[in-house]
Amino acid sequence: MEPESELNPRDVGAVLSAWGLTVTVLDDDASTAPLAAQALGTSVMAIAKSIVFMAGDEAILVVAAGDRKVSTSAIQRVVEGRVRLAKPEQVLRVTGFRVGGVPPVAHRQPLRTLLDERLRALSTVYAAAGGSHSIVALTPAQLGDLTRGVWLQVSEPTE
Repeated sequence: MEPESELNPRDVGAVLSAWGLTVTVLDDDASTAPLAAQALGTSVMAIAKSIVFMAGDEAILVVAAGDRKVSTSAIQRVVEGRVRLAKPEQVLRVTGFRVGGVPPVAHRQPLRTLLDERLRALSTVYAAAGGSHSIVALTPAQLGDLTRGVWLQVSEPTE
């Protein structure tokens, strides 16, 4: 059996276009929150990073402010099973995207999504859009509507 092909920014754009949003392709690498902020000329806090965790056999997507660390204990309070960071091959299998380009939407399979409350304080956030040079700008309300995620305090300051 041949493995499924990777998804890409065009796949993300197809989902986003229904919401009146578009993918922007950057010249610079935006595969980490600091790199994305630098490429966009914005704060790291405004980057909505998508991180996949595993809770037992369930993949959980956490979309957090780029300047924060995701608290696995906060995730643990709302899911079953031991919470751990997904391995890159698990991320690719469940989302269709490689680490560094995982968008908050358009995944290979539906994912339970937890959204960092800290993002709600911003007027615009920037999320990966399927590749290391692709982003989407959207409001926190659009992020919530698109992902159908649950807003929680899932992050803590980085040390």
